[in-house]
Amino acid sequence: MSPSALIVALSGCSSSGKTTLARLIRDLFPGTFILHQDDFYRPEAELPFKNGLRDWDCAEAVDVPAMIEALTYIRHHASFPVCPLFPTKPP
Repeated sequence: MSPSALIVALSGCSSSGKTTLARLIRDLFPGTFILHQDDFYRPEAELPFKNGLRDWDCAEAVDVPAMIEALTYIRHHASFPVCPLFPTKPP
């Protein structure tokens, strides 16, 4: 049987403690790693404008298909994806 991973998603307002909680979970469960939604923001040049400024808060700012691909890889392989699947992370 191939390995599989349990995926836990944390959500909350900015500065609400998501990263702190994720780190505590990682410390309690060896082999855990953290994947941030921020890692999937599109390049600034690809973001739409809102009121004359780049809109980092719109749904289009996040490369959701890439995030789903990375999460699917993690779920099926119980390991972190490597380049080029997840090009913002080192191999």
